Amino acid sequence: MADFHLVRIENDLYDIAARLREIDGEYYPVFNKKCRRFEIHRGSGSDTLACIPPFDRLDTRTLEYVRRTRRENAAALMEEIERDNIKAAEERQKRLTEDTLKKAADVAEHLYNGQG
Repeated sequence: MADFHLVRIENDLYDIAARLREIDGEYYPVFNKKCRRFEIHRGSGSDTLACIPPFDRLDTRTLEYVRRTRRENAAALMEEIERDNIKAAEERQKRLTEDTLKKAADVAEHLYNGQG
């Protein structure tokens, strides 16, 4: 690892480095001093970045994130994202319909009360 801004983590409080190696023997965590974040790398060479966990510390969430985002889980992850997107779109459409019906009811009430 020739990048001096990357600090490889060999030992940590929760043994995340060792537990990452249980998932894949070539995984290792680093702290990127330039970007001020933890990263998971795999293998050796110039292009080793495997993923960037969205957490400010190494803990069990990191392990779960790495498991979920592994290449062999990509299809299932994409299906989950697609399901979540469809659900969010349906919820937005439902809210829009409810808001439209409420506004229509308010306008109708205003017109009815205004004529009476």
